[in-house]
Amino acid sequence: MKEITLDDKTFRLTMPEAEILGHIQAIARRINEDYKGRRPLFLSVLNGSFMFTSDIRIETKPVGDNETLRPQDVHLRPHEGD
Repeated sequence: MKEITLDDKTFRLTMPEAEILGHIQAIARRINEDYKGRRPLFLSVLNGSFMFTSDIRIETKPVGDNETLRPQDVHLRPHEGD
């Protein structure tokens, strides 16, 4: 397996990018089916989860003809506390 070292930490590739993207697309298909005709709300809570949420949002189909993510649909706030 491929390994990457950053500073003093070594990381081993456990799942190829194509496999991760395949799972994201499968989740997005399920969301599209379950929320057909509705606009789901995507909320990222954990540190770093915004990348996963972004990938899911890109793969899902919004309601209506306008398939552009509107600025008012995005709300970013840094985590405060423990």
